[in-house]
Amino acid sequence: MMYKNIHTKVLTLIMAIALLGCESDDKVIDTVFDEVNTETPFLRIVNVEGTSLNAFDTSSEMTIDLEYQLMANDPSLEKLAGVDFFVTFNDNTDDGVDNSAGPGLISSLSPADFDTEGPFGNLQASYSFSVAEALTTLGVSEDDTFPGDGFLVTWELVLEDGTRVGPSDVSGDVAAVGGYYSAQYQLLSFLVCPPPVPSPGTWTIEMYDSYGDGWNGASLDIIIDGVTYNFFVSEAEGSESIETLEVPDGASSISIIYNSGAWDSEVTFEIISSTGATIVDQATPSPPAGLELIDTCDETLDI
Repeated sequence: MMYKNIHTKVLTLIMAIALLGCESDDKVIDTVFDEVNTETPFLRIVNVEGTSLNAFDTSSEMTIDLEYQLMANDPSLEKLAGVDFFVTFNDNTDDGVDNSAGPGLISSLSPADFDTEGPFGNLQASYSFSVAEALTTLGVSEDDTFPGDGFLVTWELVLEDGTRVGPSDVSGDVAAVGGYYSAQYQLLSFLVCPPPVPSPGTWTIEMYDSYGDGWNGASLDIIIDGVTYNFFVSEAEGSESIETLEVPDGASSISIIYNSGAWDSEVTFEIISSTGATIVDQATPSPPAGLELIDTCDETLDI
């Protein structure tokens, strides 16, 4: 199929374009389209949301924005009959029972769904599916899903003559994730435990060093909505440091990470939320480093 040879032609063109430097006002992508003369259309990924899905919310969705185009840079929907989406459930839980299922046809797009014009004049469409829709398609019970399990989503471009273009029909630069073409026709999404919502107000961080010379390079990172607050016992403070952190109203997520130092065997600490609940009680020395200290998979967690 001509499509499989696109990547080698593109590499040759890129080298030629690089030699031209700034001598031409033509856009690089326009030059590529002009020179690569094939009428095999393809779908490139414009944007993806939902590569992590809430393990406790079946309404959690994955959204894929796709752009249809011909390599001849024709913005029309010529040759397009539709796009079929398939989903596979991957049971990654080691419990002795494999509930993996699929692939199953979950939905399709028609040419009429490509109703948004992209920056190069090509038409785009958006497709979404929920965890509930995927499980229903495959006949998998919500009770058989756990954090760490996931979905493989694949799609096939269906042409008017019956030709189908999917994951097995592309390779090399065309299928490279993150590049302009980014047309691999498949994506993975995993079920994860969502970060807990912290209670607003004054949080207390009690930190101790059994030797009395500070934490020797160790520290605690408390991350609120992507902003990191760093805490530690300094050499001058010696045996302990008690600090506070003001969590603002409307904060939506919290993460707590311990960073290893030279003498972790001397380090203990306790973190208390504004509600008075002890969120982390590291009463034994040598805290686990680089790992999330909040059990985000505890559905009863109220901080």
